[in-house]
Amino acid sequence: MIQLKIIYIGANVFIRHISKGFIAVGDGGVFSGSTAQTSTTIWPAYITAGGGLTTKSYGPSNNRQQVYNSYLYANVIAWAIDYVEENRP
Repeated sequence: MIQLKIIYIGANVFIRHISKGFIAVGDGGVFSGSTAQTSTTIWPAYITAGGGLTTKSYGPSNNRQQVYNSYLYANVIAWAIDYVEENRP
């Protein structure tokens, strides 16, 4: 039996396998980012020039919101490191 934790955030889907080291996010660009990119419709994972995490104003002008994609990315990396340390053969 496959055991998944599925979280719906708006139109996006975040999936984590309960017992295996697998994560999937239903948006191909969720972790894309650049320190120089100021677009509000691409590159949602924004970081500062010094590498710090921050939010970004994102979306169409009639529905712009602060997104936390860089924080999600950092947490996924931390989870992956912890998973490997705890489950390495």
